[in-house]
Amino acid sequence: MADNPKAPTFIKEGSGDLESQRRNEQVNREVGELVTRKSLSDQLRENSKKKRQQFQRQTKEKNSFTRVSNDDLDHINKVKLDELEKLRNFSQWAESEERNRRKQLQLLQQPSTPEHTNKQVISKNDPIPTSIKVRKLKTSNGAKNALGVISKPKHKKTDRTQKK
Repeated sequence: MADNPKAPTFIKEGSGDLESQRRNEQVNREVGELVTRKSLSDQLRENSKKKRQQFQRQTKEKNSFTRVSNDDLDHINKVKLDELEKLRNFSQWAESEERNRRKQLQLLQQPSTPEHTNKQVISKNDPIPTSIKVRKLKTSNGAKNALGVISKPKHKKTDRTQKK
């Protein structure tokens, strides 16, 4: 009787048939359960709705403290682009070094004839050769084994320097 949400029914005076009263209450409970019982599709629909709402609550909670700001995203993207650029530069450098090495190997493998020695391979990165004058070392007569000393060339005295 405590389970029944309806108001309790009391036994009238004079009727002491408890078994018939129990049967009546049982029938009333079954009829009430039939009315309140939902179909399987309704139960599944409500269950999926509850699960979806629970999942949405969990994602809101997670996103509230794990979301990255736009500045942080920009910084992360910039770092990734810098790494890709460094990788590209390194691969280009490695390819150019490989080409230079192959050219040098080809030059070494070619027969050394006068025709081939006159030809020089000049690339944009090679320095332009210039002529350099090297002065002879001046050695003193007394110290032949000593290291040579480079001295400035002496200028011939002109009329102007003699007058002073």
